[in-house]
Amino acid sequence: MKIKYWADFECPYCFISETNLYEAIHELGMEDDVEIEMKAYELDPKASKHYTLSIQEKFEKE
Repeated sequence: MKIKYWADFECPYCFISETNLYEAIHELGMEDDVEIEMKAYELDPKASKHYTLSIQEKFEKE
């Protein structure tokens, strides 16, 4: 089985979903049967490349 998904490296929900996906594949014992392809996209193309705030501070500000 091939799974292709899109995610933003900055998105905490993308990280949680990716973690859950890998855990489910492991629990089903399908590590050798699944090929995963991650595609990247930007949720905020104007986002700075350098941050001074923590993720929590950033979300509190928004």
